[in-house]
Amino acid sequence: MPTLLKILFYALAGALGGSAAWVFILSLHTAARGGLLTELMLGALAGIFIGGFIWSHEAITGRQFQAAAKRAAFGAIAGILGGAAGAALGSTVFTAIGRFIVKSGGLNASIGIALAVGLGWAVLGAAVGASGGIIIRSRERFVYGLFGGAVGGFLGGVLFYSMSATSIWSALAGLFLLGMCIGAFISLVEEAMVGARVKVIKGRHVGREFPILKALSSIGRDDRADVCLSGAEGVGLEHAYIKKKKHGFSIEQGQGGTGVYVNHQKTDHARLSNGDVIRVGSIMLLFSTVKKAAVVIGALFLFSASQMFSGPAWAGDARSVKITQFDLSGYPTVKTYVSILDGNGKAVRGLGKHNVAMKENGVPVRVKEMKVVRASGDREPLSLALVIDKSGSMAGNKITQAKASVLRFISLMEKGDRASLFAFSDDVVEAESLTRDREKLKKSAGGIRTGGNTALYDAIAQGVDSVQRRSGRRAVIVLSDGISNRGVYTIERAIEHATKSYVSVYVIGLGEDVRTARLERIAHKTGGTYFFTPSAEGLLGIYETISRRIKNEYVVSYDTKQRGTYLRNVDLRIVRGPTTKRAYFQPESSLFGAGGSVPGWAFLIPLVSMVGLVGVSLRNIERQYSAGHLSIVSGRASRKEIDVSANVTLGRDERNAVGLFKDNQVAQYHAEVRKINGSYVVADKGTSAGTYVNRNKVSGERKLTDGDVIGIGGFKIVFSQGRQRTCSGCNGPIRGSSKFCPKCGTKNG
Repeated sequence: MPTLLKILFYALAGALGGSAAWVFILSLHTAARGGLLTELMLGALAGIFIGGFIWSHEAITGRQFQAAAKRAAFGAIAGILGGAAGAALGSTVFTAIGRFIVKSGGLNASIGIALAVGLGWAVLGAAVGASGGIIIRSRERFVYGLFGGAVGGFLGGVLFYSMSATSIWSALAGLFLLGMCIGAFISLVEEAMVGARVKVIKGRHVGREFPILKALSSIGRDDRADVCLSGAEGVGLEHAYIKKKKHGFSIEQGQGGTGVYVNHQKTDHARLSNGDVIRVGSIMLLFSTVKKAAVVIGALFLFSASQMFSGPAWAGDARSVKITQFDLSGYPTVKTYVSILDGNGKAVRGLGKHNVAMKENGVPVRVKEMKVVRASGDREPLSLALVIDKSGSMAGNKITQAKASVLRFISLMEKGDRASLFAFSDDVVEAESLTRDREKLKKSAGGIRTGGNTALYDAIAQGVDSVQRRSGRRAVIVLSDGISNRGVYTIERAIEHATKSYVSVYVIGLGEDVRTARLERIAHKTGGTYFFTPSAEGLLGIYETISRRIKNEYVVSYDTKQRGTYLRNVDLRIVRGPTTKRAYFQPESSLFGAGGSVPGWAFLIPLVSMVGLVGVSLRNIERQYSAGHLSIVSGRASRKEIDVSANVTLGRDERNAVGLFKDNQVAQYHAEVRKINGSYVVADKGTSAGTYVNRNKVSGERKLTDGDVIGIGGFKIVFSQGRQRTCSGCNGPIRGSSKFCPKCGTKNG
């Protein structure tokens, strides 16, 4: 089997495992209340299927069904441990990275959290990969699997993170990619690093390759053999052993079987060289040494990582200008609220309308006015909704610090500013309706008590309701430390409601249990900003940062002249600076959200994945030929298989029946295989390099027998006699059940 194809099969096995885990992960995710224990369970579920599928794949290919069950169980156990450990590590790194993020006052957390998720899944991949070495007691496979699984888990984890937060289908795609990366890199690293391998070139299991990974590798029919040739005629349970030493490889006779042959010479012990042909029973193996390619693996990893982190998924991290809200209360005059920050996250001051250029649907528009929100004179008041998580997990220092931070935020409100206050757990409670009375707000904030679950999306929606009918700057500022597990609203409906109402949502994630990707998505889609702090002590600084940023936004006003185009794409460019884009809908139009749950038929996917695994693994393991047949087992040729039904020419010229390329020892017309009176012969065409059969040079013609290996330059070609019956009278073909030759009528026994 070509190396690339083998890697592909491992990738498919892992991908099918990830797909099989999908519906169970979603079901648990929906039913569980969140927290570290849930994370451990989700990671373990992914590991069970990915590990089990990857390591049962090869055993199924060899029809070792009992061994496949054992390997699946072993891979699943490793996956459970790796998935749980990975989830724990990911949460720890998540918290550590968050301590740096909070200091930057709202830095987009995507890269940091993606790294944390990637490292967590790298542990899962490493555990699954290393378990392959433990299964066969091979230090080399343990190391290769550890490294390959870690790399694949990291890259797959980053892909999973980038896709899995948007919908159930992108979660399926993310798990598919995660399993694919783990399987592919386990195989890729092993293929690149292994020192030698044997390939079945004739007999049962033809095409299978076995890496030589141990100091003593057994060849036999036993399921525990390193080169397992189950069901092969004439092969003993432990037929032979390949020894790996510092200076090379050797083979020696084992127990049982019909002897060991190297290059058609019977032996008890022989040194092996690249290209040697080994025969054990009815099986022929091609031994090959390969160059290790660690540099290639390293380069591939760096290239993949650089592509992933330089792509469009991270393009938003460097933006210092953002449209936070549209105010269409004076339509067709459009007020655009814009946040412009410097490299340190501080507001840029002193800009005017001459510093910006705007387009709507590609058409330039004239800016009427540009001013700072907090400018004196005709300043419009802010309308804000403060939404606080009061679920049971917020008890103690969290809620104490949250109250203190909200009180500080209220004290920073300016004259005319309005705010409402909501607290949520199982339900959403309006602690104070929209008011200018800061003392009432402070009193209501001080009375918040903890207990219950987390109806996060319902709380966001009610916060939007409280400010949506006000003109000017409107925003919801929500604090949560966990996962939304109660309420009517989904994340899609909450985002739709805020977007439709032109209310930006600022989201503060507190602690390691938050779903950063989801909270960040809410903020990004609505024009707000996501902030994260691993501890409650960081809340005060975040609330102060939000207050400062909103007050220092610019209001850019212009008149739109277009009618009938509901979607308006607005481009705003700072002269000699960055550009930002956002769209709004003509007031008469509406938005439609997307939601959904796991359909019932999705539970068929694990079954389909298992069937797919068996389908991928159960390839044809033995080939039967009705006539003489040539199989090119090494070298680049125009075709790999050909029946000798007529004369077959071989050479470097592409007009030959089989073109042998990329080898200067091969002549234009090098050799020919012919059928003569039911027998087959090979003839050299008078070449200087010569043609060889079983390493003996051919002089003129040589009769071929089943299993002969023809050598032409660096090419090795295996001849198979074919099992079609021939007439004893005329040598013509006869059917297997026929007694008489259809050509001459001779009776054949």
